[in-house]
Amino acid sequence: TYYFAIKAVDENGNWSGLSNSPSASTTSSGACATNPVMVTGNGGFTGGDDNAYKTLFESWGYTVTAIIDTATLGEYQTAASGNDVMFVSSSSNSADVGTKIRDLTIPVVTQEDNLMDENGFVDAEVLNSGNGTTVDITSLSHYITSPFSAGSLSVFTASETLNFTDATLAAGTQTLVEVSGKPTLMILETGAL
Repeated sequence: TYYFAIKAVDENGNWSGLSNSPSASTTSSGACATNPVMVTGNGGFTGGDDNAYKTLFESWGYTVTAIIDTATLGEYQTAASGNDVMFVSSSSNSADVGTKIRDLTIPVVTQEDNLMDENGFVDAEVLNSGNGTTVDITSLSHYITSPFSAGSLSVFTASETLNFTDATLAAGTQTLVEVSGKPTLMILETGAL
């Protein structure tokens, strides 16, 4: 079973709560992360919504650990070697994370929009937002979205700010989910650059 939740920020830096958490099951052999490591601003779960995410991930049966955003590249690599996915929290500082997540051997999910250009997703950070309750799943070719149906997916019960990019995507970047016809969930496979 796959789950995901979305959190949005408006132009004033105000963060929404967690969206509802749609789920779907599959019998495919796609990878399923069971040990996420969270990159946080304090190396723990006390900043922003870090504890809420930890609790959510644990409710899905995952074992969650944390690493501070200022850790060295070697510490990021060590954390990656002992876990299945890295989740960069919005409490982290993009200047402290920088490119340390770019060549890790595990998937990286980030809430920190300012990491998109440093890590090869886009040519420059051009962020935008709109309000709504749904996102559009545009590709089912990746195990992240394959359990869902293509098209509209409700992620909030009330209208929230939804971020997307107007930037030119780097070669190899694949859009899985869009908001207002613009990429909001993208993947860039290791070695695609």
